[in-house]
Amino acid sequence: MATQSRGQTSSTSEHAVSQATSPERVLTVFISFADDARAQAKEARHIVELVSTTWGQRTGVSLRPYLWNHDQSSDLGSGDAQSLINKELRKCAFFVGIMACRFGSPTPRAASGMEEEYKLALRCKKTSSLPMFKLTYYFSRKKVDPFTIDLTQLDLVRQFKDMLAAQGLYRAFTSPTMFREQFREDLEKHANEWYDYDQNRTRARERRQMEYHMTVSAKSRSQALSASDKETVEATKKWDESVHLPVFGTSSVKARTVRKPINTKTPAVPKKNAGLPSAGKAPRDATKK
Repeated sequence: MATQSRGQTSSTSEHAVSQATSPERVLTVFISFADDARAQAKEARHIVELVSTTWGQRTGVSLRPYLWNHDQSSDLGSGDAQSLINKELRKCAFFVGIMACRFGSPTPRAASGMEEEYKLALRCKKTSSLPMFKLTYYFSRKKVDPFTIDLTQLDLVRQFKDMLAAQGLYRAFTSPTMFREQFREDLEKHANEWYDYDQNRTRARERRQMEYHMTVSAKSRSQALSASDKETVEATKKWDESVHLPVFGTSSVKARTVRKPINTKTPAVPKKNAGLPSAGKAPRDATKK
């Protein structure tokens, strides 16, 4: 059966529809594979779409799978097909590699397309300005007909796996069911880790903006203290954690218990979080003047 090389990429109407209907926040999952792992790559695409449906409803962020033989345009323009695939890879948040017995065909820059994609994904992860968040590899240990194995390719796969083993980047599977379960579990875990990271990053940005706003807008230290009291109290109740603002002080959260009124006809005050601002040295000194 003829196989499709990475120079014979194709675009589909399904991909065009998914691009047109994508929500605002989309994370792309890049699926890297050789010809003998096409079945697993197709399964991975399906699982990404399933996780996107359930996880996306909770977080408001969707996942989009990218496969070079399914989502890459056939218009090469200038350069080779792998260079166009690399452009898409730089936009991805997750990288998934799937290998069996084939390492792949050489490219102008590497021993195979998979090796080039791995090296680029690793560089993207180390670059803070790019969205790459997590890399994972899966190696098939399923039994195959020994007469169909290219020993040179198999040796390259073995060397590559040994290199990844030192970094703890891969998992092995022996059946399609095992792969589906492992991949879905890992994808959900990594997506949740990304979401927590993004939430913390958003909180840090909001804190910086709040500090800047109070510092610029306040005409005096007493006004800055008043503004910090109000805004940090609201922030701590929203985040349910302590917030420290240089110069102004610290605001923490304390859960108030239910308060029963003296008059039995008056409704009780429910339990809630209350902000407790504590002024720093500079505001305290300002109030003494």
